[in-house]
Amino acid sequence: QSQAETGEIKGHYLNATAGTCEEMLKRAVFARELGAPIVMHDYLTGGFTANTSLA
Repeated sequence: QSQAETGEIKGHYLNATAGTCEEMLKRAVFARELGAPIVMHDYLTGGFTANTSLA
């Protein structure tokens, strides 16, 4: 109800940070399959390439 009134998206922050870019992409796809509205990753750990790939 509050989401409908305010327009804010409610959900959990699912962390997709992993040791390799491929694993991060797998986790991001899995999060999408779960319907997670918010997926985050650590930019410093993942780096520019992973950040660009996930975007």
